[in-house]
Amino acid sequence: MPVIGLTGGIASGKSTVSQRLTHDGAICIDADRISREMTETVEVKRRIAETFGSKAIGEDGELDRAYVARRIFANPDERAFLNAIIHPLVIDEMKRKTAEAKQSHGDPVIIWDVPLLIESGMHTMCDEVWVVTCPRDIREARASQRDGLSREAAGQRIDAQLSDIQRNAYADVLIKNDGTREELLARVDELYDNTVRKYEKNRT
Repeated sequence: MPVIGLTGGIASGKSTVSQRLTHDGAICIDADRISREMTETVEVKRRIAETFGSKAIGEDGELDRAYVARRIFANPDERAFLNAIIHPLVIDEMKRKTAEAKQSHGDPVIIWDVPLLIESGMHTMCDEVWVVTCPRDIREARASQRDGLSREAAGQRIDAQLSDIQRNAYADVLIKNDGTREELLARVDELYDNTVRKYEKNRT
């Protein structure tokens, strides 16, 4: 079965798609969760503090994620620096978890749930790329409500990523999230079933 890279812009509905694919039987490996684990290590926090200053680390010794997020979404150079630290660590762990899943679960469909799938180059390690798309105004409203941001700040974070046109150019499958939740879930179910059938047929 394939490794499918799943991505989408901020507040596009990617997490909903990932959760549904897990429900359908796929093994989903979440790059955001791995990234969070990596930034909890002493060495990574030290390297972040060297560039972002002491304010990047709270009084409890933990990374001040809100502070760092404000910095990197406003400064492309700082964003690139942070990605250069985190992405190699995340890629190694994604590969490890993929090998572990194949050993433990036979031959499942594996989903790499990666917000920066294209930017990190991880799309080159996947058999297919699925991109979740959603109109910008809806994404801005969702991000604003979900993350407690102003519409301007939400728009700034969206602009810090690839544009929809750039991201969609890499897609083997586009998942349009411009209708109801039920319509999206039905589309994901259909995609999953078709993918399983396609790869099972190719093996025979």
